[in-house]
Amino acid sequence: MTLFEVGVVIAVVMILAVLFLPRLLAPKHHGSYINCINNLKQVSLCFRIWEGDNGDINPMGVSVTLGGAREMVATGASRRFFRSCPTN
Repeated sequence: MTLFEVGVVIAVVMILAVLFLPRLLAPKHHGSYINCINNLKQVSLCFRIWEGDNGDINPMGVSVTLGGAREMVATGASRRFFRSCPTN
C-alpha cells in the first residue's frame, strides 16, 4: 500500500466513525420503557393481592377506616395512599 492509500483508508474510517459513533453512544431509552412496564405490572399485582385479601374489592371501594382509599379518591388525595416512598 502506498502512503496515499493509507491516507484514504484512514479518512474513510474517520468518516464512518463520525457518522456512526453518535448513534452507538446515544442513551438507550428502551431500558426506561421496560422499567415502566415492570412498575405497572407490580402495581397490578399489588391490586390483585389486595383484592384477594379484601373480598375481591379494590382499594378504591373500601373506606379509609378499613384500610382502603374510597374517601381519598373522592377528594383527589389518593396520591398519599399510593405513594411508594415516605415523605418528610
